Amino acid sequence: MLGTRFTVSEEALYSEAHKQALLSATTTQVTDVIDMARNTPWPDEYIGKIIANTFSKTWSGKESQLKEFSQTHSAYYQDATQQNDLEIIGIFAGNGVKQLTQIQSKQAIMRELCLAFYG
Repeated sequence: MLGTRFTVSEEALYSEAHKQALLSATTTQVTDVIDMARNTPWPDEYIGKIIANTFSKTWSGKESQLKEFSQTHSAYYQDATQQNDLEIIGIFAGNGVKQLTQIQSKQAIMRELCLAFYG
């Protein structure tokens, strides 16, 4: 949860649209289709969790077709990234994403965490 928590901090480099998507996320999905589309394969034991979107829902379970598609349409995902198309690009999110409620400074997040832990 902490990594995802800090991605919605005021100081995070994510765009405002990315941060808002994380704040409103209701469904995450464990998948490697985003890595496949970006042509950045990871070893099988490492798989990402993202906010489920149209792209991930469309291609999950069709990884062999996606591999072929990505080879012939390599610019597709890159174009979507440049256009900030959140229905295509993956936004990685941890288990605690559903607990996020607001954008805060990293200092405020740390204060909250310390108070919760130490009282």
